[in-house]
Amino acid sequence: MKILIYAKGVLGSLCAFWLHKAGHEVRLLGRGERLVDLRQNGIRLEHALTGQRDNLRVEVVDEVKPEEIYDLVMVVMGRHQTASTLPALAANHSIPNVLFM
Repeated sequence: MKILIYAKGVLGSLCAFWLHKAGHEVRLLGRGERLVDLRQNGIRLEHALTGQRDNLRVEVVDEVKPEEIYDLVMVVMGRHQTASTLPALAANHSIPNVLFM
């Protein structure tokens, strides 16, 4: 399944990490400093109890292109931030499923 994680923070990175580990083709949308950090370092997670660290490189994009095809877009952000995602999602007619979390 080809999945785009449209997120601003830790929860989106966590979703991207585990979906990728489960075998899905995952892209993570980033902006600003977060985009640069994801491209340079990937997703870095540390387990709070064990201290085990994982690092995963996933493809990072800076926009939802109208011609891109995804099976699912997961919008993982607060309700007050989601309005800014709607124009980009509406411009793409190839996304059959959008999940707001």
